[in-house]
Amino acid sequence: MRRWAWLATLAVAVAGSATAQPIGIDIETEWIPASDAVHAGTTAHVGLRVAVPGKFHVNSHEPLDEFMIPTQLAVQAPRGFTVRQVVYPEAVLIDVQFADEQVSVFEQEFVIGVALDVADDVAPGTYTLRGALTYQACDDVVCLAPETREVSQPLRVVDASTTPDHTARLGDIDFDDAAATEPTTPPPPNPTPRASATPPAAEDCDVMAELSDFTVIGTAGGYLDAEDFVAFIDRAETG
Repeated sequence: MRRWAWLATLAVAVAGSATAQPIGIDIETEWIPASDAVHAGTTAHVGLRVAVPGKFHVNSHEPLDEFMIPTQLAVQAPRGFTVRQVVYPEAVLIDVQFADEQVSVFEQEFVIGVALDVADDVAPGTYTLRGALTYQACDDVVCLAPETREVSQPLRVVDASTTPDHTARLGDIDFDDAAATEPTTPPPPNPTPRASATPPAAEDCDVMAELSDFTVIGTAGGYLDAEDFVAFIDRAETG
């Protein structure tokens, strides 16, 4: 377990909160449909291209550390469509300063594939595929707070007399037409936090007595930027 990734993320979150500055990055997303239309009773294939700016990368969909937030595309299919498969690209392992072991990431630009079964009775028309992309960006030194971006794409169904044009090649995506997955629903957009009741203290627990077992080996006051915060934690751990 590499908790330095968590500490680095916490440091950035504290610094961002104190200065009221954004702490995320502006990624680019673009849907790439394999064809401009599909027929009822077939499978539609689309890809979501993601471009990560500059020195940053995002965690893969299966990070090796429990504190790292995975990249996930939650898909909500329109009525008459069923999500068959969401396919993530192959991750790469890289070395970073905040972890003792390599981390599993997606770098620079990558494509997530989505396969959707179109029911036999879907009428010709335009439908909307909706999704939410959750990701956590990091550089070699620190991880930023996770973000979620809503993404949508129109899907056009045509009758059997119309031949769809194949507009993009998604050969790099390893679709398995035999695999079927349950459709997923995007998370709700940033709900307003509600106050919750204070949980009752555990029985037979003297909080002050428990705290007396701790030794204070370092203190800090006022505002600390990310670098100073991490340095403070390091000094506290080493004594």
